Amino acid sequence: MTADVMDLEPDWEPGDHRFIALLPDSYRELVRDEAREQLVALRVLANRVGESEADSPACNDSYTRQPEVDLAAFEKGLSRYLDVKYRLGKSDIELFVKTCFRGILTDDLDLVLRAKLSRTVSRMLGKRDCCLPDGLPWRKVRDLIVRVHIDCADGGAYIGKDIRDAHCRNLVPLLRKCRNFLQPDDSAERIWNELGVDIDPTRSMICFEPLLLLCQVLPTRGESWTGWLPQAARTWQMLETSSDWDSVWLGMFARLAKNQPLAVDWTPYLSIVYERIPSSFRLPL
Repeated sequence: MTADVMDLEPDWEPGDHRFIALLPDSYRELVRDEAREQLVALRVLANRVGESEADSPACNDSYTRQPEVDLAAFEKGLSRYLDVKYRLGKSDIELFVKTCFRGILTDDLDLVLRAKLSRTVSRMLGKRDCCLPDGLPWRKVRDLIVRVHIDCADGGAYIGKDIRDAHCRNLVPLLRKCRNFLQPDDSAERIWNELGVDIDPTRSMICFEPLLLLCQVLPTRGESWTGWLPQAARTWQMLETSSDWDSVWLGMFARLAKNQPLAVDWTPYLSIVYERIPSSFRLPL
C-alpha cells in the first residue's frame, strides 16, 4: 500500500469502498451522498415488500402486482448498488437477503425476475460481511429447481428455453451458496441421509437427480461430517462409467479433500478415483 493511500484511510467512512478514498474530496462526498440515498431507498423498498407479504391474506397464494413491481425496482437498485462497489452493513445484508428470498420463493413470481433476484442475492452471499445465523431455506430452492426444470417434463406449464436456461443458470449457484448458510438443525449427515439414500445404483435412470442436488448442498467445510465417503464410494463403484456421473462424484471428493485435507485417509479410494478420472475428461474414443 502506498503512502498516499495510507494517508487517505482516516478519512474513510463506515461503508466506504477502499477505491472511494482515491477520489477527489468533492467527488467523494457526492459519491457518499448518492450511496446514502440509494441505501435509504433500498431499505424503504425492502420494508414495503415485507409489509405487502404480511398484509396479504393467508389463503391467497397469488402474488399481487404491486409487490412484484417493488421487487423489480429493489433488484435493479440493489444490483446497481453492488456494481458501483458500495459496501453494505451486516444488518442491511440480512434484510436484503430476506427480501430477495421472499420474491424467489413466491410461486407466481415472474421467472425472469426470480432469476435476477437469485443472481443478485448470490452476489451478497459471497461477501465477507455476510452472516446469516438462521441459515437459508435451501430445501425450498431445491423444490423450485425440481418443479421448474424436472417435473415440468411430465406435463407442466410450458416455459421458453431462454427463460428456463436463465432460471436454472441463476438458481443452481444460489442453491450451491446455501450450503455455506445451513439452518441450525442441518448437518452433512442429515443432508446425506435425506438425499443420498435416493441414489439407487440399480435404477440409474432416476438416480442422477438426487446426486446432482446432493453435490450442490452437501457441506464439506470446517468439521463437517465425513462419514458419507465410504457409502458414496460403494455407490459410485456400482454405477456404470459415465462422464456425467463421474464428474459429479469427483467434484464432491475433490471438495472434501480440499476443505478437510487431513480428515480422511484417501488410500482406499484412490483406485476408484484413478479408474474414473479418464471418463470425466470426455476424451474421444
